[in-house]
Amino acid sequence: MHVRFLGGGGVPVVLLHSQVVAGQLWDPIAVGLARERLVVVPDRIGFGYSDAATRRFSFADYADATADALDVLGIEFCDLIGFHSGSIEAIEFATAHSARVRRVAALLLAVFTESEVRELGAFHATPAPTPQADGSHLGWYWNRWRDEYPECEDASIIHGWVVDHLVCGDRYHETFLAALEYPMAEKLPHVRQPLLLLALHDALLEQMRRAIPLLPSHAVVVDMPQITSGMSTFATYGADVLPHLQNFLSD
Repeated sequence: MHVRFLGGGGVPVVLLHSQVVAGQLWDPIAVGLARERLVVVPDRIGFGYSDAATRRFSFADYADATADALDVLGIEFCDLIGFHSGSIEAIEFATAHSARVRRVAALLLAVFTESEVRELGAFHATPAPTPQADGSHLGWYWNRWRDEYPECEDASIIHGWVVDHLVCGDRYHETFLAALEYPMAEKLPHVRQPLLLLALHDALLEQMRRAIPLLPSHAVVVDMPQITSGMSTFATYGADVLPHLQNFLSD
């Protein structure tokens, strides 16, 4: 696994990224978090600069792999922050390795119906196009990420996401299925650590609203109605998100 480090001191904060776009997704706020803490940013197996997956992984597998990486690094105890599918990994890590986790923050949590699993799986869990001699397949990647964040005026941001997508292993699309199939409704009530949900109002708003009643009673929910596009969360609204995370981690 490829892991980056920023800052130092305090309980380490592990940042868990979403689908396809790897650890660099956190760049706009990682430096702010690292002013007082050691920040650890792994690329999930099969994404970014980590090794490609050689089989289909579940989120239990991903969480175990992150735990193994932290073992090698000598990190026994940490805080977790997850974004989108990184929030799934954070919930899985916090329940499966509970003694190692102090606090958990999630930017979006979602509960899917069976019909949504089928429909979204058919849409998202498809391989990238086959490379073409004239490079025409590259337009698919650019349009994919431009559609995710159409209001972005900085093409270098889109370019970075495209690069992350290009270096993914061939099995990256299987992670979408693992995310859709994760038993979030069963896991959420068992989170014992202090839990913060930053409630984004993006395309999974309905699925997030199903998750909120299932949160443990000690969870704190902060509504973020200004964030209507997931990919704008850090690129545009990092200054809104960062103070909530800093306050939660330092409480």
